[in-house]
Amino acid sequence: MLLQVGEIAEKTGLTVRTLHHYEEIGLLQPVSRTGAGYRLYNADSIERLTRIQILRQIGVKLKDTGKILDGHGGDMANLLKERVSVLTVQMQEMAALRYRLDTLCQQMHAGETLSLNDCFSVLEMMSVYDKYFTHNELEQMPLYTGHTLKSAQWQERVAEVKSLTAQGVKPTSPQAQQIAARWMAALEQDTGGNPDFFCRLNKMHLSDNEFAASSGITEQMIEFVAESFSEYQLSLFKPHVTPQQFAFMQQHYFRAGAVWPDLIAGLYTAMKSGEDPASPAVRKLAQTWLVMFNTFTGGDPELQEIVRRVYREEPAISKGTWMTPEIGQYLFTAIQAVLQE
Repeated sequence: MLLQVGEIAEKTGLTVRTLHHYEEIGLLQPVSRTGAGYRLYNADSIERLTRIQILRQIGVKLKDTGKILDGHGGDMANLLKERVSVLTVQMQEMAALRYRLDTLCQQMHAGETLSLNDCFSVLEMMSVYDKYFTHNELEQMPLYTGHTLKSAQWQERVAEVKSLTAQGVKPTSPQAQQIAARWMAALEQDTGGNPDFFCRLNKMHLSDNEFAASSGITEQMIEFVAESFSEYQLSLFKPHVTPQQFAFMQQHYFRAGAVWPDLIAGLYTAMKSGEDPASPAVRKLAQTWLVMFNTFTGGDPELQEIVRRVYREEPAISKGTWMTPEIGQYLFTAIQAVLQE
């Protein structure tokens, strides 16, 4: 089937002048002409025209298009692949921008008055979050969707901890312990009870200066809260153990617990993905827990039984740790698999 230039122009939306220009520069030659001199094009011509327009869309100059089509200027498939990659990034950026603006609109519709500085602050925080979480994950995290770190409650917590560290208050003080306990409980709630989110947020604060500056939470503050929370948990064990046992736990508990964020996140992720607790990966997590447990109990069976009993009978001991009965049972099954090796 042969088509005249006018028919091609009508079907493609291109102008007759454009098609004539392609002929003039040697890009698209008619295969023949009618007796009256009208240009005729076949199916191969239409395919070539399609390739020309694709190359135009991805920014290839007309003077280079002929070389590519004739096999002398690079592989067209690779050029298209590169363009798809560029478009994918652009689409992700546009989706991110739309999501941020939509979130701001929701705040405004809720009656919140935002100053220009508020808007910049929120956008800055969201931009940092986008580096570490997918949009689906962000929608599951109250800390992000409500811009909770910018709320009065969190700003008050940040100010409290900043004041304590500035005054040189020790993590062993009752005041520091109570503030840390409230901090961790709020963080557990505002991450939707997802320890993987907690683990990633922790790493964000420790590795991303932009995020730390935006939230106002420094590495020193994180360390202070972690150590104070450790002392708070130890205070719950204290009535149940001897002074000697408590002194040993206090010496080792905080440092042994340094593995906790990665450990609880790993257990949660494995459990949610349906991984067998007897699998090598989960057994390795169970082994990490056993090392931690033996480190702060010194392998003392009596002390270990007391610790287990406190965990069973004192609900407060698990608050702010992201440990749930489901994760506990999953871990117990993995430990049994390790002990049977």
